[in-house]
Amino acid sequence: DREVINDRSSARYLIEENISDHVFFDLKKGHDTFTDKGVFLQDEPCLYQLCNWACAQKGETIEEVLGGADFAGKRGIFKRIAALIHSYHPQKWKMEDAWSIIALKMGGVILLGQTKIYREDAGHLPTYSGFKFEQYMTADKPNGIPDTDSPIDNRSSFEMMVRSELSLGGRTLKLCCGAEIHALRGNEPIEFKSAIEAKSEGFFSKLGHVLQSEISGVRSVITGYKNNNDEIDGFIVNKANSRIFSCIINR
Repeated sequence: DREVINDRSSARYLIEENISDHVFFDLKKGHDTFTDKGVFLQDEPCLYQLCNWACAQKGETIEEVLGGADFAGKRGIFKRIAALIHSYHPQKWKMEDAWSIIALKMGGVILLGQTKIYREDAGHLPTYSGFKFEQYMTADKPNGIPDTDSPIDNRSSFEMMVRSELSLGGRTLKLCCGAEIHALRGNEPIEFKSAIEAKSEGFFSKLGHVLQSEISGVRSVITGYKNNNDEIDGFIVNKANSRIFSCIINR
């Protein structure tokens, strides 16, 4: 079982000098040694991490621990719900796109979790290349150097707890969610994306990317452009507008 550690021991730190148009990152390197957490976590309850984190915090009630939130869960579940509101089309719905939510009320807070379905393509190169890109761009300490020879194991992650308020029809809903953060620049959370350059136009306008950044308070998304051989040869830094959400605690 994974455990929750209330520090930054699993955090990664951005290597800013690697943001350059004069780099060459082979995202295929080490693909055959990839350890994917999906294989190991199929039996982990969907609210396991959130409940473990809550039990390790100060506070006499769940409302205190979660900052008075009405709903709490992982960033992905809130992103899915918000995206579905805007993108659902009954005539285009397919059974393979179906997903389900578990809701558990504790005190005055409703905990939300998505039932997990392991994707058999998780270890395929398009997915692996994103993790490899993060390895090239980060170190395990500030001003460190990347270790691009070690096998990638994504079972460990660094997450931040983020609190937000959404106003709908005169009513305010308070949310608290855990968001996996790719890297830190000082205390600023950073997201990474890798994309094929020919398909990258309008990248940041994609609904899922905007929602993911907004929910986790991310203001910078670093995109690495890769060629058809899965090699990074250029960058762009997008600025997100995160006015709704604010970070309350790291985990």
